[in-house]
Amino acid sequence: MCDTDTVAERPRQASHVRNAIVTILANKYRGGPSTADPERLTFKRVLEFWKSRIQEDAAAPPSGDKSTSQEPFNNQALAVMAGSIARQDRDTLCLLPLLNGAVEGDEPSDKVTARSMETLIREKNFLTKESHAVIRPLYRQWAYAHLVKPLYSLALPVNQSQPQAENYTVAILSILKHCPFTVYGDDVEPLVRLLITSLVKFHTLPDLLAALQILLEVLRNDPDAVKEHLKAVIEAVVKVHQFTFGASSARNSAAPGCRKLVLQLLAELPGRFEVRQLLPHAPQMQRMLATASGDPFREVRRAALAARESWMRVA
Repeated sequence: MCDTDTVAERPRQASHVRNAIVTILANKYRGGPSTADPERLTFKRVLEFWKSRIQEDAAAPPSGDKSTSQEPFNNQALAVMAGSIARQDRDTLCLLPLLNGAVEGDEPSDKVTARSMETLIREKNFLTKESHAVIRPLYRQWAYAHLVKPLYSLALPVNQSQPQAENYTVAILSILKHCPFTVYGDDVEPLVRLLITSLVKFHTLPDLLAALQILLEVLRNDPDAVKEHLKAVIEAVVKVHQFTFGASSARNSAAPGCRKLVLQLLAELPGRFEVRQLLPHAPQMQRMLATASGDPFREVRRAALAARESWMRVA
């Protein structure tokens, strides 16, 4: 629970409280023929206001403050959208395409905005059926179809001529890590390519953690989608495991989480694929898992031991 007596002394907490209130109001809003606002003008005006703000900010030239900002772009607009997306408000669709423009730049704040898009989908303890929130059963599928699917063509490939593709990839990962496989299962082919690219190119632990979470879900639900990329997947996750032992990464709390997910993913492989497909990788896995068994974190050591036991079948 939030201590509202001290919220004014904590700007970041105050921002979270304001956003939560905005999300609840957007979710609780009930316009329509049987209300005093039959044309839903109130909510439409709110959306038009944020639409104009987003467009103005996107058109504004980069500033020194923007390059160092650690706050997501228009976080109150995202809070409004989060509340209305949960009830699949059709008028919210006018804002979704504008998020593409909000993350297409090369400022550090643009990547922060891409990560903050998880706000639209992630679970919120103040927005539940128990608190009488309006939550449609398929709202994640609805948001995915209108927001995420159009980003795949923008996110691939990641190269120097299209540097903003990395931001689109981060946005996709930030949303999908909060979605079950059933939401994105139809697009698993481009998604696997995107995940492998992320694991190879990214050096930010939260993004790597999200990519590993999603890849593990794909492997458990559709191993055939991983089969033709098996070598690339193994090489990518081994690279991530090595990266998290770097001097700067070792102090980050996400580093052990990444290593644990890598080991959980590797432990799944012998049960999903034939021995002949894994045999070329067995010597490398034996060396890596032996080293991982001495990880300084207990949960990672447990995952390493489980992976070693699983790979004993590959001989």
